[in-house]
Amino acid sequence: MNKPFNSKSTGTRRAALCLAAMVGLGMLSPSVVAEAQADEHRHARGGQKIVLTAADGRQAQATLLDNATARTFAAKLPLKVRMGDHFGRELYGPMPAIAVSDPLQKTYQAGDIAYWPPAPGFAIYYTVGGPVIPGEGLALLGSIDTNLDIFRHGSTEVTIELAE
Repeated sequence: MNKPFNSKSTGTRRAALCLAAMVGLGMLSPSVVAEAQADEHRHARGGQKIVLTAADGRQAQATLLDNATARTFAAKLPLKVRMGDHFGRELYGPMPAIAVSDPLQKTYQAGDIAYWPPAPGFAIYYTVGGPVIPGEGLALLGSIDTNLDIFRHGSTEVTIELAE
């Protein structure tokens, strides 16, 4: 039985095939393809809204991605995470392990929030730079929508909750 035409999935498949062909022909490096996939993944927002509250009461709002890993993360909320500055690019702290069912990424953008499975840990990226993401990479969970600057000021405990 044929599936009904779906222009989004057909377009995505066509783009993936073109990128794969370009890599095979040496026209693109695999890292360019990974970055394109990460950008597509980042734009799949539309998941739940969350609020991140620093120990001093300042708040930021974020939107989770609409994927299985972000939904698993949301099910763990509320969480309190003691976060410290890491590499001058992120606040990072330990959190309970979650199942990761989406591709891991080696790239991130300022404002991304992510889960790093090996530790396990939670990260808020406030700038880009520093060493390459180690291991297999990180699971992007979403991105900060407001007040990213509150995370640029060193260590803090962050309470993460679903928005009302």
